[in-house]
Amino acid sequence: MIAEYPVFFSGDYHPETSPVFRQIVGGKPWWGLRGLICYGPGQLAIDGESDESRFIDNPFLLISIEEDNAWNYMKEKGDCPLSYPEPNFLSFDRDRMTFFVDYNASAYEQTLNTIAKSYHYKEPKIQYSFGGRNAIDFGVPYVYATEVNNLHFTNARNVGNTVYRFRDFIHVGGSCGYPGGCNNGSPDQPETDFIIDAYPASATFKLWRQQPSSPDDPADLTYEFTIY
Repeated sequence: MIAEYPVFFSGDYHPETSPVFRQIVGGKPWWGLRGLICYGPGQLAIDGESDESRFIDNPFLLISIEEDNAWNYMKEKGDCPLSYPEPNFLSFDRDRMTFFVDYNASAYEQTLNTIAKSYHYKEPKIQYSFGGRNAIDFGVPYVYATEVNNLHFTNARNVGNTVYRFRDFIHVGGSCGYPGGCNNGSPDQPETDFIIDAYPASATFKLWRQQPSSPDDPADLTYEFTIY
């Protein structure tokens, strides 16, 4: 996939040396997308395609939106809809060195709210996080949110008030609850946790190769989200 866009990469690309991917263990199962959404930890955690595939298979989705564990609302409820926040459009403006991505999160929230209502649960206030595994792999791990609209970060120290270095990587861990562990993304990054207050929401991020001396330093890349 990266080879289709050589303008972004010079020289050879070796994912096995990437700080994101080098701890993947062959022959081990993965947290499954259906397992994560519908069942949670346990024997069924590895069901479906890899949860990480939705990020790895989109190498220019430098910053992604990730949901809280939906299985808290869906597990053991019969037919589980495979719903999660999805990117619908991605473009790049070379002159402005800016990526633009449109994300659909409202359909995911509507699905969870419908399930909660059908089981007489209180509609959940869904928390999300921004992930940066592809930003790290792309070589721009330092991030700062310059502007957000209709969303707020939930922790006092966050990517909106502090230049942050994404820490995403994939390894074999025990969070899936499957014997021997699963390849999965880590760690939790509370600095990127957020809640959507209204739609449409938006967020603009500056990305750097090296740690900037100030959030006001010119970015190497800019990443703009529209979330609806």
